[in-house]
Amino acid sequence: MLDNDDGELWQQMGEQVHAIVPDNQKSLFIDAIKPVIESADEALFWAECLCTDKLSHDEEGHVVVCEAGHDFYQAATEALEEHGVDYDYFISHIREKTGADNHQLYMPIRIALTGLLHGPDLDKVLQLIGVDQARIRFEQVMDLCHCH
Repeated sequence: MLDNDDGELWQQMGEQVHAIVPDNQKSLFIDAIKPVIESADEALFWAECLCTDKLSHDEEGHVVVCEAGHDFYQAATEALEEHGVDYDYFISHIREKTGADNHQLYMPIRIALTGLLHGPDLDKVLQLIGVDQARIRFEQVMDLCHCH
């Protein structure tokens, strides 16, 4: 975690990050990643992960996705349609539809949205990614569920 002022941190992130992160999402991006990075150099990774279409899932991620299953991600997609990026309602909807809780609830969402087991707070990730990109990412992992 960095103690830098947000403006200073943004400058340290460099031009590549500035080119990727939309101006209207700069504060949200900083707020999301600041607790999980140790240096400004890590910002490019997160900018590509959260603000572009570059997303991959490792073998452990595939396992989490397939264990969650198609119906889980269908519920997540429905939650987006009904609640947008309102995180509390989004999570409640998925919990209600699937019965998933804790690790079974949060890890499949994290893997779908970031491709990783650890990272920024999911509420901030969801806000940053937005409904359309989140829907695309849920659809992509639903396709992964079909191949196993």
